[in-house]
Amino acid sequence: MRFRDAVKRVLEHEGGHVHDPDDPGGETNYGISQRAYPEEDIRGMTRGRAEAIYERDYWPVAKDLPIAVRGTVFDMAVNAGRKRAVTLLQEALRSHGSAVAADGRMGPKTLRAAQQIDPRLLRDVYTVHRVRHYAKLAGRRSQRRFLLGWVKRALAWVK
Repeated sequence: MRFRDAVKRVLEHEGGHVHDPDDPGGETNYGISQRAYPEEDIRGMTRGRAEAIYERDYWPVAKDLPIAVRGTVFDMAVNAGRKRAVTLLQEALRSHGSAVAADGRMGPKTLRAAQQIDPRLLRDVYTVHRVRHYAKLAGRRSQRRFLLGWVKRALAWVK
């Protein structure tokens, strides 16, 4: 999966401009939050600008992974942050015997471990870890209403 294909799919889940008081990211446009990018004009964010930020800041954690898991890790990085996306990948790898540390850093050990597991199995196990993460978030009352959308988003990468 190339960046252009992945970002197109991610943007199917990321809406336009929203300012939901229950969203910890605050004001958001195309999935780019004011909290993460205080210097950006969120209200005036264009799709092209969002794509440039995604390619610069989020795609690097996924681009060297096996194709079957690349998109879902990228999507999770956009949705929950790079560190969380990589930590969940490392937890998925650990659940299948890998000795990688769950430190949230994409390094050569994590990449090697990801290449040693059947890519579709890794994608499916990663999806389970994503859903479990979302279920934990939904334990907070203000986040419950997002759970179904998050789960649908995670499952959209499994084919």
